[in-house]
Amino acid sequence: MYNRHFYAVKLVFLILSSIITSVSAQPSLAILPIAYSGISHGDVKPLTEKIRYEISKDTAFKVMARDEMELMLGDQGFDLSKPCTDLACGISMGQLLSVDQLISGSI
Repeated sequence: MYNRHFYAVKLVFLILSSIITSVSAQPSLAILPIAYSGISHGDVKPLTEKIRYEISKDTAFKVMARDEMELMLGDQGFDLSKPCTDLACGISMGQLLSVDQLISGSI
């Protein structure tokens, strides 16, 4: 009798812990530098960082740090100072970073 209750309680804790883990798991998000034309890089970089900061305040996503992105992509030959300008590049970066979501854009 005692063993049955013990296993039942243990099973409940295992189920609850898996539910809590799945609920608290945040999807990962990478924010690529904004592609630009007609304005300086110095004007665009703060805008990208502002977007990263504002989105990271929302706990719905785990936003990947720029340093981490540079390290992972640099090993594969990508340079974040040269933003993606096409879909194929963005898809490649997203796959290399192993993120759930990716934000990119241009101005």
